[in-house]
Amino acid sequence: MEEEAKIIITRGKADDNAEYVDLINYAFGFNGMESSFYKLLPKLFGKERNPAADTYFVKDEKGRLLACAGLFPLKMRVCGKCYKAYGIGNVAVHPAMRGKGYMKAVMKAATDFAINDGAIMLILSGKRTRYDHFGFEKCGTDACYTLTSKTLFDRDPNFSPSLTIKALTPDDALSLDNIYRLHSSEKRHFSFERKREDLYDILVSWQSTPYVFYGNEGFAGWAVVKGNEVNELVFGDVKYAKDMIYLLMRGRNYLSFHLPECDVQAADLLWYYAETVYVGADLCFNILNYERALSALMELKCSYETLSEGALVFEIDGFAKKERLEIRVENGKSRVTKTDGEADVKIGHLEAMQLFFTHKAPPSREKIKNPALRAWFPLPIYIYSPDNV
Repeated sequence: MEEEAKIIITRGKADDNAEYVDLINYAFGFNGMESSFYKLLPKLFGKERNPAADTYFVKDEKGRLLACAGLFPLKMRVCGKCYKAYGIGNVAVHPAMRGKGYMKAVMKAATDFAINDGAIMLILSGKRTRYDHFGFEKCGTDACYTLTSKTLFDRDPNFSPSLTIKALTPDDALSLDNIYRLHSSEKRHFSFERKREDLYDILVSWQSTPYVFYGNEGFAGWAVVKGNEVNELVFGDVKYAKDMIYLLMRGRNYLSFHLPECDVQAADLLWYYAETVYVGADLCFNILNYERALSALMELKCSYETLSEGALVFEIDGFAKKERLEIRVENGKSRVTKTDGEADVKIGHLEAMQLFFTHKAPPSREKIKNPALRAWFPLPIYIYSPDNV
């Protein structure tokens, strides 16, 4: 009987990058020219970047790449505090090597590293039924507002924007500085950290087009558009938002604006103009540390919504560890702490993800006897498209 080839699971190095891109292009059906990860995700695969260093591989004894799972660091900022997270992407197995458990091997290596590194969550784009046994659930509050040219005309047929709009270019240092300054400001209660030197590549990833807006008072904000989807809309002052929306709609029959639930100023305006509105859950998350994740997102929700006062104790059999936590709201502020107290609700990992972070009403939410406290959930977990990997 022929001896099975030996394999090794390892983090990549710079020498692996070219073969890495060849593997994922092949696995995802890209031709390497018109369609390629170099074009799709320049923030990860652009010139002089080293994505293999953030990727786990299965290699054979000759060093050839058989499978991979990228584990890319993210830093989430919530109400002035920073939390470590990771995005998992480019999960692929060479078609000739499927069915050997290689995907499970690289996913386990990636999740084990994130847990040991103290990350509070993992974020992934992928099929729910493919990744739920790795602890992922589709959740979050992606609020989508679809505007049509007809609805804008009906609302305000004589409106003329006072701002100007232009597509962002890589040599527009002034606009990139302005975007970086606004993105990093304390005005933003929720965002993911972006380095100034990576900013343009971040904004054009996923084959998106960023636009910047200026008026008599200078820089007004920016938007990230892909086709008829606006995946980021950020303004320095709410007074600019209407102008920005009208300018983006010029020459288009419709646009769908995607926002996190916490962006209440933009949501109020878009609600007024929208033809349709829905709240969905498009991405997969895996909470690794419920204490810190719930602490961050309860604080965020308290920043824009008045929550009923009270306390609940949850016993969670989590993906990374078991946790017993008390969530308390008093005087408009939340607190999440470890406790030995009796649990009001006992739940497993995936059910906890559904209870805390989805609009689905799982049976475990009915275990919260007080309807006012049940209304704390779902919490506003989200990632902006430019930050996703």
